[in-house]
Amino acid sequence: MPPPSGLLSRELSRGGCDISGLGYTRLEVRSAPPCRDMTTTLIPILAAIAAAIIALVATPVAMRMARRVGAVAEPSDRRIHTEPTPLLGGLGILAGFLLPVVWFLPTGAQPRAAA
Repeated sequence: MPPPSGLLSRELSRGGCDISGLGYTRLEVRSAPPCRDMTTTLIPILAAIAAAIIALVATPVAMRMARRVGAVAEPSDRRIHTEPTPLLGGLGILAGFLLPVVWFLPTGAQPRAAA
């Protein structure tokens, strides 16, 4: 079987997985196993799990910090809450978003497009 050539081989090797030497024909390429590395699927899942855990832990901590610092919305005529409400809970959500983004950010030259 001749290896794929031309446009087909360029499409297959574009993602860093060159199967031109494996001898697939044009019809067999569609049934070939995907070349994607397992980590490309696992990273978003791990980032989502880490974000949820960080947000669940950091939000109550930020609320306690808001009470200590005095960043609390007191009930009044213009507000609908009946008890003091901490205003820094969004910092916990922000931490839940930013920490996994920074941790799972690609660092090498491989994810960048070629110039």
